[in-house]
Amino acid sequence: MEKKLKNRALSYVDGVLTSHCILCGSYIGNEYDSNYFSLIRKKYCTKCLAEQQKKGLAFRKSEYKKNKKKKIKEFRSWIDEQRIVIQKQDDYIKALERKIDDLERSNQR
Repeated sequence: MEKKLKNRALSYVDGVLTSHCILCGSYIGNEYDSNYFSLIRKKYCTKCLAEQQKKGLAFRKSEYKKNKKKKIKEFRSWIDEQRIVIQKQDDYIKALERKIDDLERSNQR
């Protein structure tokens, strides 16, 4: 019975742990001709690794921009809400000032 390996690129061939690229299937190495710990970590050949890194970078950039736009939109809506609250407070203060002025006028008579 074959051991279940976490890395899909790894397989046992005649009892020897070998690694092949997940995308193109090219040979990466085996446990005897390369560093074992490096081998179990690799999933792609050098060519496919460069392509995957480009795709990952593009994805991360797009996600960063999307999240940035979302945060800016949320912050702007929060600012608008605060402006409304401030305007209500200003109106309330003006109404109180009018009442104070009316009371002062009525006390002066």
